[in-house]
Amino acid sequence: MAGHILGFTDVDDGGQEGLELAFDHWLAGEDGAKRVIQDNLGRTVQDVESIRPVRPGRDLTLSIDLRIQYLAYRELKAAIRENRAKSRFRGGARRDTGEVLAMVNQPDYNPNDRDQLKPGGYRNRAATDILEPGSSIKPFVVAAALASGKYTERSVIDTSPASTGRHQDHRGQAQPRRDQPVDDPREELERRHARVALALEPEQIYATLSRLGFGQVTTSGYPRRIGRPAGATTRTGARSAIATLAYGYGLSVTPLQLAHAYATIGSNGVSRPISFLRVDQPVAGERVFEDRVGRSWCTCSSRW
Repeated sequence: MAGHILGFTDVDDGGQEGLELAFDHWLAGEDGAKRVIQDNLGRTVQDVESIRPVRPGRDLTLSIDLRIQYLAYRELKAAIRENRAKSRFRGGARRDTGEVLAMVNQPDYNPNDRDQLKPGGYRNRAATDILEPGSSIKPFVVAAALASGKYTERSVIDTSPASTGRHQDHRGQAQPRRDQPVDDPREELERRHARVALALEPEQIYATLSRLGFGQVTTSGYPRRIGRPAGATTRTGARSAIATLAYGYGLSVTPLQLAHAYATIGSNGVSRPISFLRVDQPVAGERVFEDRVGRSWCTCSSRW
């Protein structure tokens, strides 16, 4: 269930993937050294002095809740079978400590079976892969709008097609004219968030996304392989780009970054470092937007 998190070692017990690699220096310890007198057969006759004491490896206590991990693993596996998907992932973090409580991937693998150690199987997609977030980005557009001061939880938003301009939507289709009815509620939601985004300065949106951790490496300590970016946003002031950004296209994130951003929203704008290790003491965190934004967000995100 946790193979993708734990990773595995080589024949010399050196960490090669996952937390085995990230915390190899912690787990492995350090050999000691001493100066001795030997006879002609190489046998130690006398210890002269200790140069460096032995440092044994230390225990590592993870933040993973095995009950939640099992439930996430079970449901994800069922979803793979139901949808006949090739791969999926799921994860979640505590908003008050930043601890990762569960992270699962499919297909899974057994780290103890060397025949299963193939790059496509042991890659932790939830921590390293990038994707376009789609509609999951919308709460952060709401947060940017509230932080700007141009919107409140009582704001009324014009969702007519003309209000977002004559750009193409993310499916490459022209938006309907004002006199055309909208049959798909999802189109209205897309225009609503696009309308909000277009009313803001582009830098206000990008600054909010940056403060929430998008485009930056998380502090989880989980190893990233060369060539796997931390997620990025292409900064542009073009209206079409801003409108599509409002519903999650034109930027890339990792699932772990997305979980971190949602945890920040859930804690009323306090960002705490993501951690795979158990956190025993309260984490102060860093405030990325005012508390009033968090309180207002809970009201207006359900309305918008």
